[in-house]
Amino acid sequence: MGSLLSGSSHAQDTVVCAGDYGVYSVSSDYSYTSTFHWNVEGGTIANNYDHRIEVQWEEDVNEGRITVIERGLGGCEGEEKEYIVDIRSAYVELMDQEICEGETAEFSPGMDYESYLWQDSSRQAYYAADSAGLIWVQVTDQYGCRDRDTARLTVHDSPDVNIEVETMYPDKVQISDDSVAFAAGQVEYITLDAGMWSSYLWNTREMMSTIDVYDTDVGRAEAGRNTKDYWVTVENEYGCAASDTIAVTVFGELRVPNAFTPGGDQVNEKWSIPALSLYPNCVVQVFDRHGKMVYRSKGYDPGDYWDGTDRNGRKLPMDSYYYIIKLGNKEKPIYGTVTIIR
Repeated sequence: MGSLLSGSSHAQDTVVCAGDYGVYSVSSDYSYTSTFHWNVEGGTIANNYDHRIEVQWEEDVNEGRITVIERGLGGCEGEEKEYIVDIRSAYVELMDQEICEGETAEFSPGMDYESYLWQDSSRQAYYAADSAGLIWVQVTDQYGCRDRDTARLTVHDSPDVNIEVETMYPDKVQISDDSVAFAAGQVEYITLDAGMWSSYLWNTREMMSTIDVYDTDVGRAEAGRNTKDYWVTVENEYGCAASDTIAVTVFGELRVPNAFTPGGDQVNEKWSIPALSLYPNCVVQVFDRHGKMVYRSKGYDPGDYWDGTDRNGRKLPMDSYYYIIKLGNKEKPIYGTVTIIR
């Protein structure tokens, strides 16, 4: 007697995907009087129809083996027939990733697949993401075998760093959002504090949370002002970085010029007192020799500097004028004379 073993599945006769089902059958010249005895290695017989079986192949094997023996009514056995099945597996693994705010993570299962399907229905070989959540992909290889995996993307916040100013002389230091100013010789130093983080790097190359800034670090000036930017880059426990910058201005000591020359030559045109910018509540008053007020200003920034005109904008003659400067900080007013030279 003789038999022929053949197989069929969703793929080629000799190739199936792990976990899939395949159908295998025999034919015989004596099929009406014979029975068939099957044995399967690497899989499980799900259904047995005597001359045909349905097999589910295991997940962790590379090869399956089917044997069958035909037995006649008289107990005679035919030759054992063997069928070898190539069991293929698609395997994909995505790794969890952590990124910092503003960064992008790229997930890639590899380039060895015939097709890809991501959770947003895109079908490229990689996936870029910048929002926290689950990422999954399903891949299909050249044999039609599929696998799927899921990964989590975690997005960490960047540090919210803000340089704060600390000083023992709050009444002599002018602090705003991104700047600080003080007069040379009036304040020993100020402290810049970046807060509590995992690591620090200042542009001064110091690697601590605070640094001290002295007037001589910025540049002492007999008159006028010097400004220097200080910045720090910090990292949090996740390695996320952020920076902040503050401008430190040092004014020359509060010295009031006793003359200026508003002659139109762009030299010493205005009565310039830079250090008064540190006293936003100051009041500057100027009087002529008859006691008439010719100039008044609340605050004294560069845009307020007296240009030698009266309160109606008329040029005043060359003469000496009397001034009173009230700093607005409960200190005694400053008195003196200033001369217009034309």
